Amino acid sequence: MPGTGLRRAAAHDGFDVASLLSDALSDTSGQWLCSSPVEHGYLLGADFNAALEYALAYGHVDVSDDLRAVAVWQPHPTDESAGEFPLLTRSRPDEPYHQLVALAVHPSRREDGLATALLRLHHNYLDTERLPGYVEATSKRVCEMYALHGYQYRPPVRVPNGPWLYPMVRAPMFRPQE
Repeated sequence: MPGTGLRRAAAHDGFDVASLLSDALSDTSGQWLCSSPVEHGYLLGADFNAALEYALAYGHVDVSDDLRAVAVWQPHPTDESAGEFPLLTRSRPDEPYHQLVALAVHPSRREDGLATALLRLHHNYLDTERLPGYVEATSKRVCEMYALHGYQYRPPVRVPNGPWLYPMVRAPMFRPQE
């Protein structure tokens, strides 16, 4: 099937990736922040752009060749990065880790295994570097998918005046040296 290869995103992919994130996640991300759909779209786009710019510069942004799937990973040196929601601090790893801040697949490609392929790609990197992975899932259904990839549940956290978040951590898998 064409477009099934994976690669690291380049800076020139930023607009297409931000559009995919906004389109694919608009029905699940941040609706509790505002009541207006227009305002929600604006805030969501700004939030995705900021996370994407940071990850392109300092983290990992992996995409499918056809730009219909993306995984955005941000490195964190310690758990001090939870300042926006201190309740999440105790759920995050104490040692350096990578956080999956977004995993999105265009609806036309959702049954093609791209999310699994993107997770495996970065998990291989994390395993090699012996780093844990961390994600804040937004639903119990999404937690089940991450659990299939080795993520362990942490206690759920209620965002003040917002939704429940389900923190999950994946320990690095041991891989014998070749």
